[in-house]
Amino acid sequence: MAVSATCVGSLLPRISLSIPCRGLDELGSLQLVFGGKSAVKGGRSKSRTGGLCRAAQSSSPSSQRHVIITGGNTGIGKATATELARLGMSVTIACRNLEKGEQAVADIIRASNSSSVRVMELDLASFASIRQFAAEYLDSGLPLNSLVNNAGVMACPLQYTVDGYEYQLGVNHLGHFLLTALLLDKLVTCASPGAQSRVVVLASAAERIGNIDFADLNYKTRKYNEWQAYGQSKLANCLFSHELARRCKSLNIPVTSNCMHPGVVDTELARYILPQSMSKNLPSIPGLRPVVTKLLGLKTPEEGASTAVYLANAYEMEGKTGGYYESSRKVNPSARAVNSKLSYSLWAVSEDLTGTTEDLEPLRLSVRTESLLNA
Repeated sequence: MAVSATCVGSLLPRISLSIPCRGLDELGSLQLVFGGKSAVKGGRSKSRTGGLCRAAQSSSPSSQRHVIITGGNTGIGKATATELARLGMSVTIACRNLEKGEQAVADIIRASNSSSVRVMELDLASFASIRQFAAEYLDSGLPLNSLVNNAGVMACPLQYTVDGYEYQLGVNHLGHFLLTALLLDKLVTCASPGAQSRVVVLASAAERIGNIDFADLNYKTRKYNEWQAYGQSKLANCLFSHELARRCKSLNIPVTSNCMHPGVVDTELARYILPQSMSKNLPSIPGLRPVVTKLLGLKTPEEGASTAVYLANAYEMEGKTGGYYESSRKVNPSARAVNSKLSYSLWAVSEDLTGTTEDLEPLRLSVRTESLLNA
């Protein structure tokens, strides 16, 4: 499996495919190592295998802005990590497969000419792994200025996460909701006047086919459709970003939140949309794959990553929040994606499912008024 933020919303009207679940090889639980020493939690050194890529065990200047990118070892995530590192940010890619992650770090360092790149293990399908990742990142003492919630899965057969949630909702939405909640205080403390912290959520135009079924979020009783489930998870991404932005703005918390549609991108996910013979033969024919992917309207990973880079780092985005972007321009999602009553309800349910009520207490809206709901 391979994680990517590839979105296929604009292809949906033209195709009807059954695509196996792709996505979690680049997700992942963690150990962080600095200068040959293990990060310590609760006074005990972590000794299990994994952690900071050995190719990038260099410390970063305290003035350097730091970013976490989930699924940052392939596709859009890797391209985002490479460009942000090139622009001077210190980058942590979070992925499940450390071997692939370490190779990605080496590639990113080589392409960006920056040594401030590391990999940490994170499995978004496991709340325990997410909590461990967050705890050890916080213990590391690294700042956090931007969080790019990039990783995801698409069109899975019906299956469930470690904690019993429908896989696409669990990984794409609940996993990132929990991760953001656990890192929120760090984002707040690392903000400064004129430099708010940022959360970037990779959604998809597939949110337009999504519907939040609060009576059966996890497809326990209703008939499962992999594309409808994907659409539900992408709509949840949009609603989460909208509600996070709304609460931070209402409560004067210095964190912005924006979501985006990267377009249809030629990554490890997109190759499964191509006919099998084409997917098999394109890589072996020099110069043909770029031509065919352009004819199909697919973006390169670098093109797909450009909006994430813009939202995470561009000076022009300072203080801007609550938007939905495509090709680095603010555009309009569906009406449901910015429905504050719906986002309020999903937030409450997500808090309960992830056990983050206490973590998110600073974002509690004390008075549920019509003005707040319509903000």
